[in-house]
Amino acid sequence: MAHTPSNKKVAELSGISASYIDKIRRGDKVPSLAKALQIYRTTGLKFGALTAMPDTEVEQVAKALAA
Repeated sequence: MAHTPSNKKVAELSGISASYIDKIRRGDKVPSLAKALQIYRTTGLKFGALTAMPDTEVEQVAKALAA
């Protein structure tokens, strides 16, 4: 089983507050697509709209938003 980083570690890596990460993980908040991509790019964890997407599709979305 893969190690799941703590909220504090995800916050440090992604630049998003640990309390907001906690709310996302509990299901109290749904991150914007931009925040979900930010978390994914820095940690590899998928939240919000990215959850059901394969990695290749996530990368396509990221490229489209950057254009």
